[in-house]
Amino acid sequence: KTLIEEITCAAVERIILEKFGSKSMRIFRYIREKKYVEENLLQQFVMIPSKEAKLLTYQLMEKNFVSLQELRKSLAPNAPAKGIYLYYINMNQVVRSCLQVCLES
Repeated sequence: KTLIEEITCAAVERIILEKFGSKSMRIFRYIREKKYVEENLLQQFVMIPSKEAKLLTYQLMEKNFVSLQELRKSLAPNAPAKGIYLYYINMNQVVRSCLQVCLES
């Protein structure tokens, strides 16, 4: 990674820490490190109770810090249980969201 990317990540993490707390920052760091993460694995590795981890992740998704991608196991469009949902971070979108959060403050 370049120096600018590292500085950007540090600034984003600081904004998340101030806005959402240390547990949300832990979730964000883990997803950024692993690139794509399933919800159950996320709850396992960040050591946060399931209900709280879901709430924090959805808060991060609401503010566009975390994104969700669906991978379907079957080609049938009406089989929702046959899909895997992965959390990932689109850093360009996150930077835009940070600017928006800063402008709202």
